[in-house]
Amino acid sequence: LKPEEEATVLDALTECTCQGFPWTHERLRDIVNNIIHTCDPSFEGVGHNWTRQFLLCKHNILQTSWMPKLETVCGQAVNPTTHAAWMELLGNTIREHNITKKLIYSSDKVGFNPALSGCACAIGICGAGGVYQQQAGKRETITAIATICADGTLLPPAVIFKDKDIRYHGTRTTPCTHCKIGYSKKGWINGEVGKAWIQQFDEFTKEKANRHARLLLVDGHNSHYTEGFIAHARQTNIHVLCYPTHSTHVYQGLNVVVFAQLENTTTHRAR
Repeated sequence: LKPEEEATVLDALTECTCQGFPWTHERLRDIVNNIIHTCDPSFEGVGHNWTRQFLLCKHNILQTSWMPKLETVCGQAVNPTTHAAWMELLGNTIREHNITKKLIYSSDKVGFNPALSGCACAIGICGAGGVYQQQAGKRETITAIATICADGTLLPPAVIFKDKDIRYHGTRTTPCTHCKIGYSKKGWINGEVGKAWIQQFDEFTKEKANRHARLLLVDGHNSHYTEGFIAHARQTNIHVLCYPTHSTHVYQGLNVVVFAQLENTTTHRAR
């Protein structure tokens, strides 16, 4: 890396870490490869051990630590220390950039498997055992992305379907006005879909923002801190903060209220 490229990597890593997005060796390698590839399209990528050597050279400012598994931290995710740190980060960001209530947004996603429908009522002989409704058992997933605002409003959702090609289309004629339709190979959110989504978010909120700073709260999904996602957020004065790890069940309004009710409804229908 050239000195200016190295500075860019360190600045991005510092910013992501402060916002709650941890980098892995793979993420660091991807970012570095993208930076070098921009100047040299023939570059094939850094070696497998390059990130370890980079960390050794920067041991005075960088360190590594193991991220515990969900089973270990789930019950301890929200504690007084974590809560105080999150409230301080959130409050400082709002005050520093003078972000008003109407420009604070929260986004979350939920996946559906269309192959798993609810139970159906079957007619049978008294005393006979239960019967099962056979299904193909496909693993196809449809992902919906919803966004709400602190002033009580909401944005049109985005829905990602499974398809061979990764695409992100404009408005479709759907029951939900301005709903965006996208496609990915597995129906999941990836880096390309994430970049297209932040552009959609900017499109839907820039008039209301009128060039003022916006705050977007998201979870730690890797599509939220790709180079393209972060670059667009910076260029459009959108400040992105990540909820503390494993805490969306407490802090994320969509998770607590909307998606929780949706899950309960789905379970009830299945019964």
